[in-house]
Amino acid sequence: MLDTSGFGKEEDLLLLLKRVDLVYYDLKLVDPTLHRRYTGQDNASILRNLAVLSQSSVPFVIRVPLVPGVTDTDENLASIAEIARTLPRMVRVDLLPYNRAAGAKYETAGKRFLPDYNENQPVNAKTMFFERVGVKVR
Repeated sequence: MLDTSGFGKEEDLLLLLKRVDLVYYDLKLVDPTLHRRYTGQDNASILRNLAVLSQSSVPFVIRVPLVPGVTDTDENLASIAEIARTLPRMVRVDLLPYNRAAGAKYETAGKRFLPDYNENQPVNAKTMFFERVGVKVR
């Protein structure tokens, strides 16, 4: 099993795919501007590697970590659903609850965690965007 954000070189992903029988693939944001804003990185290689993964023989699960007001917006979930419906070998999409403990990782790295979103806001875990296009979601 491989658990990945998909950020990396395509050739490295292809090598890893030869050694695993299932992939958990985190997909946070589809919009490249928002992805760069919240992760500090472009998402072009992530989306490209997702396409590479979908053409492999390895089944995979897309996981969406729900961050209130960031990754859980209707627009982002609908965009992920549109991508997911086109991917062969995808088993399902998992919507993951917001992890408040993630901010503690910043302190360990010597940084301050200053989110520009409301951590107390309930997350939007609407499955209808996926169900509407025939994608299994939980």
